[in-house]
Amino acid sequence: RGLFYFDNGLFDQALASFGQAVIADLTPQEYASMEYYKVLAEIYLFGDQAISSAESKAKNFIPSTHADQTYLAIGDYYFKDSKYRDALKYYGKIQSNHLSEDLVQQIEFNQAYSLFILKDFDASLNRFNRLAAIPGKHYYAANYYQGLCHFYNGDYEKKYGDLVKPARNDLREAIQLCAVECSQGRLLEPWELESVLAYLWTLELKMSDLQLNEAESNRIEAA
Repeated sequence: RGLFYFDNGLFDQALASFGQAVIADLTPQEYASMEYYKVLAEIYLFGDQAISSAESKAKNFIPSTHADQTYLAIGDYYFKDSKYRDALKYYGKIQSNHLSEDLVQQIEFNQAYSLFILKDFDASLNRFNRLAAIPGKHYYAANYYQGLCHFYNGDYEKKYGDLVKPARNDLREAIQLCAVECSQGRLLEPWELESVLAYLWTLELKMSDLQLNEAESNRIEAA
C-alpha cells in the first residue's frame, strides 16, 4: 500500500503506511525497497532537510542495506533533478555487495551518464566499457555512449579512420559503428537498431544537460 501511495504522489500517506509495516513479515528485498521509497518520500516532502537527516542516520548503519538504500535514494533524487555532481557523490558512497546485479548495473550507468554530461569522458568511457561488455538492459546504450566518448575525446577519427565517414551525419550508421568497433561485436539487426533509437528517445536529453557555455548556446540558437 505504501508503494501505491508513493506512485500517486501521496508521500505523507506513503510514509504513514511504511511506518505501519511489520519488519519481521518482510523479505530482505521488500525491506530494502521500503527503505528506498521511504527516504525518497521524505525528500520529496521535506527537501534538503530530509537529505541531511537521512545521510546522518545512514552513517550509523554502514555497511548495511539501510545505508545503501539511503544513498541510492538520494543519488537517484539528484540524478532525476539533473544535479549530476551531487548524484555522483551519493552513488559513490554505496557498497554494492548489498545490491542486486541489475541494480549495480543501473547505478554504474547513472554514474557513467553523469560523468558524460559533466564532460569527464575518460572516466565515463571506463564505465560504459564495462556495461557494453555485459548483455543486458544497458548494453546498447553503453555502446552508443562509448562512441560519443571517443568522439568528444578527439580520438574517434584517429582510431577508426574511414569507418567514421558514413557515421558523421547518420545516427544509425554511428550506432552500427559503435556496435562493431567499440564493443567488438556485430552489426545490429534492424529491430535491434530501432530498439536503440527508441531507448535514446526515452532519455529525453535536455539542453540544460549539455552544460553548454554562452558562446555554444548562442551558436546553436543562431543556427
